[in-house]
Amino acid sequence: MAAEVNAEFRCADERDERALAHLDQVTWSTSNSPVPLWGDDTNFFASDPPSDVIVAVSDDTIAGYVKLRRSSALKSNAHVLMIGGLAVDPRVQHQGLGTALVKRAIEEATTRRAKLLKLHVLGTNLAAMRLYERCGFAVEAVLREEFLLDNEFVDDVIMSQRLSKLG
Repeated sequence: MAAEVNAEFRCADERDERALAHLDQVTWSTSNSPVPLWGDDTNFFASDPPSDVIVAVSDDTIAGYVKLRRSSALKSNAHVLMIGGLAVDPRVQHQGLGTALVKRAIEEATTRRAKLLKLHVLGTNLAAMRLYERCGFAVEAVLREEFLLDNEFVDDVIMSQRLSKLG
């Protein structure tokens, strides 16, 4: 592993929108997302407000982000948050930034009093699954052949981590 990247973490703001959209463009592939690549004119914050996006800034550049969102709008599900996206600039991958972002998401979910943090990951994305496991996530369910990507059926793996006792 290369030396760890030095980064500062903060919530995103509206001025980060184009840099975050660009980061999605350079990291997107069918190996890490079942969602089609969005166009250049798509607003990064259309589904997630800036306050739900933690950015990592290194050398005055956004080097990565993690999205933390409600699992559903149901009041009975308010104790569950989910990681809704994670991206690290390819130029600084494999330097610990993904792990640091996931840990920040766990800290923020705990601060928001979540009891459970979950995520979805493609079954073909073994590096991401290992990252999440190192950060304390465990496989909860596997939705077999949930997606058809590049003419191959791909599993949707649901992982979670208990942040505090339920109840």
